[in-house]
Amino acid sequence: MLTECAWAAVKTKGTYLAAYCRQVMRRQGKHKAVMALTHKILVIAWNLVSTGALYDDPGAAAGRTNTTEQQRRRAVRQLEALGLTVTVEPRTDPRAA
Repeated sequence: MLTECAWAAVKTKGTYLAAYCRQVMRRQGKHKAVMALTHKILVIAWNLVSTGALYDDPGAAAGRTNTTEQQRRRAVRQLEALGLTVTVEPRTDPRAA
């Protein structure tokens, strides 16, 4: 029954659980992602029952913390993996002068 709840959560849009499942699905496949989501739902339910709190969905963007600095570091690592030497300097804007 909990697995059916997980499959239903996968089909929702704009929720944390659906975004989490899509993230795991990219790495491990559909069925393992649904089982991971089942476990996450069980952990959430346990915490809600034990604390008496209400569930507040953090939203689909809650797990994403992809800042521009992280993007820059990832791009540098990828270029260095290709054997290139990378020097990062701030761009000078010709309109600023």
